[in-house]
Amino acid sequence: MTSHRHRRRDSAASRERLKAAARQVFDEAGFEGARTQAIAARAGLITHYFGGKRGLYTAVLAEDIARAQARLAPSADAGSPWPERFDRYLAGLAAAFAENPALVRILTREQMQGARNLTAPVRRALLGFFETTRKLATQGAGARRLAPRDAHALHLSAVGCLIYALLTAPARATYARGGPRVPPFDWDRYVDHVRGLFRRGLELEAEPPRGRAGRNAAERRLRSKEE
Repeated sequence: MTSHRHRRRDSAASRERLKAAARQVFDEAGFEGARTQAIAARAGLITHYFGGKRGLYTAVLAEDIARAQARLAPSADAGSPWPERFDRYLAGLAAAFAENPALVRILTREQMQGARNLTAPVRRALLGFFETTRKLATQGAGARRLAPRDAHALHLSAVGCLIYALLTAPARATYARGGPRVPPFDWDRYVDHVRGLFRRGLELEAEPPRGRAGRNAAERRLRSKEE
């Protein structure tokens, strides 16, 4: 019994070492450029635990995407005001991307290549990010806190501005060394800036008056935006 538990622990530890090594190699070379020998040299057997490189790639992405999406859970709290939920959503995205920039780089490379190396379950998991944005946009319009928006455009705006800031970090370091003085980049201040832009751009206002007066005021605001 004890030896069986030891074998299970050793197996789980080996899988984790493989995923950690693969994360580094996929980040550096992408799926197609990654060599199983390079991963195995860092961690051990691949086929035994994952059935090959694609199985390992899928396992790494599925685990990292699930961890990133867990960061968005607070935005699903239906008991919170809508502006607060959307603000939590942006904060959750920023935290998820910042704590795993390798995932950002891997997925950006995949999007540029048509997502051709992503399995169907991974593609469905990725669509969960958009689905969260769509639900928030629908809830905001339903609560008359947000004029009807293109959820896809809203999603690309929120995700894109955060991802671009992470992807261009190496370039900023180069500019800072060789050109005019570039102010230091502070990620937390940048995230606060983005959240402020969305609050103002989407007009996330204080709670409107209740009753008919509040409904009439909200309808006037929506009509003025549409005009």
